[in-house]
Amino acid sequence: MALKNIYKDTRGDKKSLLRDVRPGDLLYVIHDIADRYVLGKGEHGYDDPHVYSEYIVVADKAPFTRHPMARSTSNGSLESVSQLLSHEREIHTQPPAGNIRHIAA
Repeated sequence: MALKNIYKDTRGDKKSLLRDVRPGDLLYVIHDIADRYVLGKGEHGYDDPHVYSEYIVVADKAPFTRHPMARSTSNGSLESVSQLLSHEREIHTQPPAGNIRHIAA
């Protein structure tokens, strides 16, 4: 089945995501950094309030749940797709539109 554009942390969307996702699919997470840093001020200030990170679904499965795993393209960490959705609250299947920069840039 085709992937939806956005999966939210709801029971129905979680089931849909686990059913629809295949190895090689790219998943995107948008992070809100506005509440963590003072925008545009100081050494670590940023002009933009959001960044995104990318995950690629791999063929590995989680040990007990057998859910698909996703690997971060920026740091190589491995996490199950269901955990990623629970932690981030929203997963996108299309690259973010607009002027949002990648977290590793």
